[in-house]
Amino acid sequence: MEKKTLVIIAEYNPLHKGHLYQIKKAREEIRPDYVVIILSGNFVQRGEPALLNEEKRSQWAIEAGADLVLRNPTAFATASADYFALGAVRVMNEIPGSLVLSFGSEKGKISPLEETARLLSAQEEQYYDFIRESLSDGDSFPRARERFITQTLPELGDVIRSPNNILGIEYIKHAQRILGERCRFHTVLRRGAGYHEESRGAYMSATGIRKSLFANDSSWKKAVPSYVRESLHENYPLGLSRLTTLLKYSLFRDLEKTHQYRDVIEGLENRMIRAAGSSETYEELIRAVATKRYTHTAIKRAFLAIFLGLTKKEFSLMKERNYPYIRILAFNNQGKRLLAQIRKESGTPFIHNDTRYPRNRYFVREETYELFKRIEVKARELYRILSV
Repeated sequence: MEKKTLVIIAEYNPLHKGHLYQIKKAREEIRPDYVVIILSGNFVQRGEPALLNEEKRSQWAIEAGADLVLRNPTAFATASADYFALGAVRVMNEIPGSLVLSFGSEKGKISPLEETARLLSAQEEQYYDFIRESLSDGDSFPRARERFITQTLPELGDVIRSPNNILGIEYIKHAQRILGERCRFHTVLRRGAGYHEESRGAYMSATGIRKSLFANDSSWKKAVPSYVRESLHENYPLGLSRLTTLLKYSLFRDLEKTHQYRDVIEGLENRMIRAAGSSETYEELIRAVATKRYTHTAIKRAFLAIFLGLTKKEFSLMKERNYPYIRILAFNNQGKRLLAQIRKESGTPFIHNDTRYPRNRYFVREETYELFKRIEVKARELYRILSV
């Protein structure tokens, strides 16, 4: 009988009781043979360093009920929702058998998310034309996306105003195209605060927890399991204050190439360079660059691409090529059995170290492997520097 794998795409920055509820609820309703978490590495989608490193957060995932934790490649995990989802779904594609992709949503209903995903897939060309035109008129990407969907299907306007729903739609869109009928979808109604909300209590959002943590307010402690609480006590959570000097160095190191980096759209590099000369802190720098068109998150992603040396051309190559490898972050005994099955059926190596490629057993395009490896090694090194 074909094995069934439950997949959850996550950042766990940090893992909290809402995540525990999602895993428990999905396990109860799906009854999978395996649970796989596809986790962002040392940097997250907002273009920021994670509170704790990927090793610690992947161990949280195992404690929470995962069998196997795989990394969403950093180039994709730090991109917009569309590419974040694409990166994770491509990792899913290497897992054999029947797949169920589960995620949290604001309404707990799959049908409106599937309908929106079908709309975006069916009108992809019109959608991207509209986005490009809106951006040139000064709109931000999130605002342009919302306008397109509400103009096309007004009844779905509320669906896309939640970050969780937006990610769910992107997951469905890419999974339908890449995985086809072997993947079905499952959503868990979010409990407690929404993504950007900061309410206190057992179901505080990750955003609320981080703000509470950095404000030295103890209310976050009730919202996370004991093993996360202990980790955050033992390891000083990484913040953004140390980024300023590094960022200024990266910007002024090679001014003529700034426009080549991913997410640095036309005109943004000039604002970045001007702001770097007058800003004392990372937060000041972000505020100085931000406009209606350039959101804070988009600017942080652009700065991170500069740090990592990730150009637009290189990211296009990463989207076009098959993954040269999948990085294993953690597993338990059940996950070990799944890994053995994956290695029998997948033509892509699953490895424990970005710098150790099993060339004796797998063919690899050196250019592709070196590109993926370079980004991961740079991300790890930058995270290490920020942690000192």
